[in-house]
Amino acid sequence: PDSMLNRMISEQWHKDKSKRVFIERDSERFRYCLDYMRDGHAVLPFTVSKSSVLADLEYYGINADENNILIDDAQAYVTSALKVVCNASIDLEKEIKETEEKLICLKFAKRCFQLYLEHVIHSTRNRYLYSKKGVFENDMSKYSDCSYLKNLLSKYG
Repeated sequence: PDSMLNRMISEQWHKDKSKRVFIERDSERFRYCLDYMRDGHAVLPFTVSKSSVLADLEYYGINADENNILIDDAQAYVTSALKVVCNASIDLEKEIKETEEKLICLKFAKRCFQLYLEHVIHSTRNRYLYSKKGVFENDMSKYSDCSYLKNLLSKYG
């Protein structure tokens, strides 16, 4: 009743009722000011600044209780849930990459065991000689005392 808005549309200020009243403020936020004037409270989406709505209410000459202007919990929940999902997606991508790397290592170890088994079965002269084209073309006897190879093969053996 005793606000700037009321004065703008009163007979004193607005004599010609056929003309529109122009208010130079944010029209999107105005709906929340109307909600506050009608209901005594307003619920804002997270995209609307509470301080901006309070400034608009002050401009309109409306004494507002800041505690009666709330942020919509549902939208805050959705925003929070989206953050959780995005973080989970990033974590899962990391896990997938690590798992793929582990799979490569496991396949390598498996192939080593297969080649070792083939060697034991087909070996002659008690040498570590692999002659399969494209697999190992090295005389592996010089690696017979290699602790890394022994650890790799003994891990699963």
